[in-house]
Amino acid sequence: MVRCLTVPPSILLNWSRGQRDEALCLLEQWGDEPAFAPFYYTRAQLRSWGNKNDPLADLSKGQKMDRTWRGYFKMAVFLREMHDYEKALEWARQGEEKFPQNHIIQFEYARVLLYNRDYDQAIELLMDITILPHEGAQSGREVWRQACLLSALQRLEEGEYTGALARLEQARHWPENLGVGKPYKVDTRLEDFLQGYIFLQQKRDGAEPLLQQVVSYTKNKVKEFNVEYYIYILALEHLGKKEKAEALLNEWHKRSAQDRLADWVYHHYHKKGVYKEKLSFGGNTDFLLVEKISSIMDKIK
Repeated sequence: MVRCLTVPPSILLNWSRGQRDEALCLLEQWGDEPAFAPFYYTRAQLRSWGNKNDPLADLSKGQKMDRTWRGYFKMAVFLREMHDYEKALEWARQGEEKFPQNHIIQFEYARVLLYNRDYDQAIELLMDITILPHEGAQSGREVWRQACLLSALQRLEEGEYTGALARLEQARHWPENLGVGKPYKVDTRLEDFLQGYIFLQQKRDGAEPLLQQVVSYTKNKVKEFNVEYYIYILALEHLGKKEKAEALLNEWHKRSAQDRLADWVYHHYHKKGVYKEKLSFGGNTDFLLVEKISSIMDKIK
């Protein structure tokens, strides 16, 4: 006989106080008796935080009981966070097929398409999603921009300058359907650098002002060692300031020697065309952008 499920207040109280092990211990006492999907979702979350057993079993059990989109969404998110992008894509695809009007599962599907490097399909899907505006609603536009930039880089690798420029123009857009408005000041250094680079290859006017915009914006901003800082260094090099570019790169590496991005950029820059180690993605799109940009820069050295 299955006991009636009532969640003791002590579980929620422990959880609210950050006492996750105590909350999990109480939930574990119920075993697999409850026929209630949220119970298994809750326990899976607590298990994932404490690395206690495998939360996937609880997620799977909850999903089988759940008649809503949430089961597919939770499975896709968990697998994405575990870097199993192919399985995450399959769960997100199934969820999107069953609940085609639900923007939450649609957006997760678009995100895992991006993580599976299917940038064009991600863009196509994001064009049709409507995310209602809400506080902190940045992720829709962030994934849109990332997909457009990576699609542009893909075209750039293939020498399709016209297609790459079209994607860069899309990356500058703030689609109204993605739930966030355009702020007064926008960081477009990646778009500016890549457009400037294309203009250089096409021997068109306007390359230098675009590269100079990257330099000026970075100088007036608090120093952050990321993909934008990397293209700042590349912009200086393209503007004929190679010594300064190398000095900044060396400083970055010295100050962030344990940072995987800094270490990879440093060795790749100083061993152009020779350094073949891959920059593992690990869910960080900055790494994808840096690797793609570096691959393209190698071809002109």
